[in-house]
Amino acid sequence: GTFAMEKVNTTGNPPSVTNLTLTPLDNTSAILTWSTNEQPNCVSFYTIELDSENSTFLYNTSNSTPQQIISDLMIGQTYNITVTAIDVIGTSGNRSLQLEYYWNVPMRVTNFIAVQNVETNVVMIAW
Repeated sequence: GTFAMEKVNTTGNPPSVTNLTLTPLDNTSAILTWSTNEQPNCVSFYTIELDSENSTFLYNTSNSTPQQIISDLMIGQTYNITVTAIDVIGTSGNRSLQLEYYWNVPMRVTNFIAVQNVETNVVMIAW
């Protein structure tokens, strides 16, 4: 058979995580992406710490892909996010620089009503 060799760093710390970016998907969820300074084969998974004014959430990614969907975000909250790489032997790398993100995705308009006054040609709207 044919074998492929791949270099895996087993000495030192796992790679550093940089360039955290949070991109909204809808009113309550976003995709968090980041970069590392090494090949992903050195990383088993990532731990994401999401601190808000009311609570702290920890997410462990299911693989070494540098992204995670974050859900249940609340409008008006400030979130402080850090990501840490965990290598194939369970060693934690250095935490990323903190990304501070104010979640201000506008809320969906509900109970929208528009009424036109025919005499004055004015439209009244409410929600």
